[in-house]
This record gives sequence, structure tokens and C-alpha cells, in this order.
Amino acid sequence: MVEFAVHNFGEDLRRAPGISAAGVKLHWDEGFEAFLREGKRRRKVRTDEMIRYYRNLFARRLEGRELTTELVEEVAADKNGWLRNVLRRHAQYLYRRRLLGPELFGWIMEAVPARSYHVDVRPYRIDEEVARKTFDFLRTNHPRYYKKILARKLRPSGRR
Repeated sequence: MVEFAVHNFGEDLRRAPGISAAGVKLHWDEGFEAFLREGKRRRKVRTDEMIRYYRNLFARRLEGRELTTELVEEVAADKNGWLRNVLRRHAQYLYRRRLLGPELFGWIMEAVPARSYHVDVRPYRIDEEVARKTFDFLRTNHPRYYKKILARKLRPSGRR
């Protein structure tokens, strides 16, 4: 019975949700490009320059390759954050086209970190004279904001 199922429904079984991504080849097409420009929920890719960069990166590193755990782990370990970004976006595109099951899609999004943004906080000294002029300006031109600042300053610590 198992032999019959594998022989007659092998491809369907391999594509069953949660089992694997067998048979899913990564390919850049016009639909993916349209997805990057309009289909994404958050930050859409607006510039042709960025689309070209994504396309070139995809062509060099992902085009024609089969979506395997080895490929996902390779991309996840890569230092190029944009490569990780392209694979994540392509996984979203494949999921939307129902070529990836929800379990596999969730695993890819978890396994491949998003591009990281380094926040560099640099303290700098504020000149007292500049601060005084700012508060004078607020008192004169925006008394409502000035009163809010004073209320916060006069409020006992620990209460907000």
C-alpha cells in the first residue's frame, strides 16, 4: 500500500505541509518582482536600484537551487544581511502562492534571521545656553508643550 502511494502520489506526498520543500526550486520571476514592489505588507521595495541588487544577489546565490535545509542553514549563517532578506522575501512569496506549507514557512522565517540594524547611541553634551533658549522659545510660542515639560520635571520620581 505504501509502495502504491509513493509510486502514484510521490510528488504530492513530498509537497505535503510540514514534510519538506522537496521539488521547490528557487526562481526569480516577474511575480516575485511584483510581490517585492506591491505585495509586501510592510516596507515595499520602491527603487529600481534595489530591485536590481536583489535580482543580482538572487542570480548569484539562489537561482535554480532547491529549497533544502542545507540551503536555509547556509543563508542563515551568511554575513550578507541582504541575502538573508532576499530568501525571507522569496519564502513569503512562495508561501503566498501556496508552494510552501505553513510549518515550513514558519521554520524558514525563524531559522533565517532578518537583516540586523545596529543602533549606535552617541551621547553628546547639550550647551546650557541652547537649552535655555529652547525653553524660552517653548514658553513664548508653545505654552502647552512647555507646561507638559514642567509637569514631568516637577512630578515625583517613580510616578509617570
